[in-house]
Amino acid sequence: MNDAPKPDSTFRLVLLAAKRAEQLMEGAKPRLREPHVFKPTTLALREVEEGLVPWYILTREEYEQLREQELLLKEKEKEREATFAVPPPPVAASFVVDEEEEEEEEEELEEAEPLPADEDLAELEHFAGDELLDEEG
Repeated sequence: MNDAPKPDSTFRLVLLAAKRAEQLMEGAKPRLREPHVFKPTTLALREVEEGLVPWYILTREEYEQLREQELLLKEKEKEREATFAVPPPPVAASFVVDEEEEEEEEEELEEAEPLPADEDLAELEHFAGDELLDEEG
């Protein structure tokens, strides 16, 4: 067991375990001698409970400095992602929607008289009948 103090609140325990779990997911080695757990969150909680994760309360200046470092790392990561970003493939002209054509089709559908229910059913049976025969045969 290490001399690291135990967290003084549940909230601090959760924060410490979350940060440690993030480190484990990024490749940090477990501090338990024989980790029988493979989930990073459970492993992190056990490490914190056993005092294997050193921690202390930051001063305001230390916190601001760490925050600035994290923001710089995020900006660099975004720049790197933008550098290696793959452009989307070009859209084929056949997939481009013409708004005027779409409006005309909608108008035609609205103007068309609805079929009576019996005619709808007969038409569906006619088309479905061919497919059903194909599946059964």
